[in-house]
Amino acid sequence: KIYAMAATEQAYAIESAQTLVRGDFVITPTAPVSLSPGDEFEMGVGVSNQAEGTGTSAQVKVSLKTNDYFEIKDDSTKLVVIPEGHESELKFKVKVKNKLGSGNLSLTASSGNKSATYALDASVRPASPYYSDVQFAIIDKEKTEVPFDRKMYPELRVRNFSLSSSPLSLLKGFESYLAVYPYMCSEQ
Repeated sequence: KIYAMAATEQAYAIESAQTLVRGDFVITPTAPVSLSPGDEFEMGVGVSNQAEGTGTSAQVKVSLKTNDYFEIKDDSTKLVVIPEGHESELKFKVKVKNKLGSGNLSLTASSGNKSATYALDASVRPASPYYSDVQFAIIDKEKTEVPFDRKMYPELRVRNFSLSSSPLSLLKGFESYLAVYPYMCSEQ
């Protein structure tokens, strides 16, 4: 509904009218909100044909495009018959690449000169929670090695090294741990 109002010191008026606003196609994807590198999933997509004049045997082309966070495991474009005023469902197989960040999945449904696009973002993050590791060694000879063999994602990795004759340098490691501590109180 559309409402318009006008007012002066002596009078006022209200008018309303109705209008229909809709797209040619309604695209309803179902995808996880967060994923981890290496995950594979089937993304269900509902497509409703609201395009007037497409008829009872409308050929609707549904395409999936992604950014460099995902790999489409089957056809990225599918053709489906959706009569005007009806809905159909199809699925895309997708694999998450080994990269962290915000992945984008963009769907387009089209038939003739009518089309609609829907984009959604999914967070790609490690399967394990944030982890902080503080190591220390006592140097009592010319050469001391402190091994660091954890596999870490470069997008989130932070490495610090501190060398001191005082044990107080350990506090720097604990400070960096507490700076990113995920809970509001230390009792957690």
